[in-house]
Amino acid sequence: MQQKTLGGWNKLDLQYGEGPGVGLGSTGNLGNGSDVTRFRAVEQFYFKATPLLDGLVSAVYQHDSAPTGGQDWTSLGGRLVYSLGGNWKLLTEIGLDRVKPDGAATRNLTKLTVAPTWSSAAGLFGRPEVRLFYTWAHWNEAAQLAANVGDTLSASGAYSGDRHGSTLGVQVEHWW
Repeated sequence: MQQKTLGGWNKLDLQYGEGPGVGLGSTGNLGNGSDVTRFRAVEQFYFKATPLLDGLVSAVYQHDSAPTGGQDWTSLGGRLVYSLGGNWKLLTEIGLDRVKPDGAATRNLTKLTVAPTWSSAAGLFGRPEVRLFYTWAHWNEAAQLAANVGDTLSASGAYSGDRHGSTLGVQVEHWW
């Protein structure tokens, strides 16, 4: 981890697993042999631009390989937090995901979230938090076709075959 980068830090994680170890943090399929592998690189950059504005940018690259085929997954996302004063802050988040399976079309998902937030402390890492959030997402036809029947992104999912949709909700988060 690199400290004191724009008032924050920069961290790079490299992970590799094979067989049941492809779960990388959870137990994978115990029936997997050593010919099933996963490599993942995760880059995170936290910054504190001003006393009221901070954020986190994350990038992920993952390569999966198996006798039945493999895929590459890339993800880029960022969250900005603006402290409004007192216990209030405004969070915004954007995320882009791309999955490229061997021999199949590339699946894309883009999302944007806005969340007015009550928190016990200012800043990105202040917890506990209660958020009222609105998320808009868009996905391509390949992502829709790859989704299981009834899943949100599928043609039979919550958005009735559309390839975009919105979600409104409340989220509570606490760390200990």
